[in-house]
Amino acid sequence: MKYVILFLLPIFLFVSGTAFAEFYKYTDHNGNVRFTDDLGKVPEDQRPEATSYESSKSAIPGPASKKEAEVDQTSAGSGANANTADNSTDEQIKSKKDALSKEYRSLMEEKAGLDAEWNDAKTTIEKHQINLKRSELNKKITRYEEKRKTLNAEIQAHNASMNKDKRKNE
Repeated sequence: MKYVILFLLPIFLFVSGTAFAEFYKYTDHNGNVRFTDDLGKVPEDQRPEATSYESSKSAIPGPASKKEAEVDQTSAGSGANANTADNSTDEQIKSKKDALSKEYRSLMEEKAGLDAEWNDAKTTIEKHQINLKRSELNKKITRYEEKRKTLNAEIQAHNASMNKDKRKNE
């Protein structure tokens, strides 16, 4: 009996330590990204756009929401209307955007690999190890999202500056 308990206890603790929860991501009226585990807390007008996630899955958006993860194409400003000094800023922004796109593709490949591993996993231990890898991936995703937000803010500031200069010249 003692051996049975010693055998079952670690298995029970390991299995009970793996929890799954559903949560929702949405953007509020101020443009802030919000997360909640209660769909009732998402404003009714935001519910159709709310994205559902499970804790065992990666938080990176899937191909259907790729546009959300990429930098806004229309925000980058027009190089044709920019003067020489602004062309340098445009090139820096484009370079950063290209690097972020490359990072996004890399994260998507890593996610796809982990999803394939998850589907092939046969034991709880294998799934736990994959969840640990997903946790690390989620940290990378968080860093990516911060870089993306920083770049979008930089683009908006640049566009505001360009619009201000344009108004001065008119």
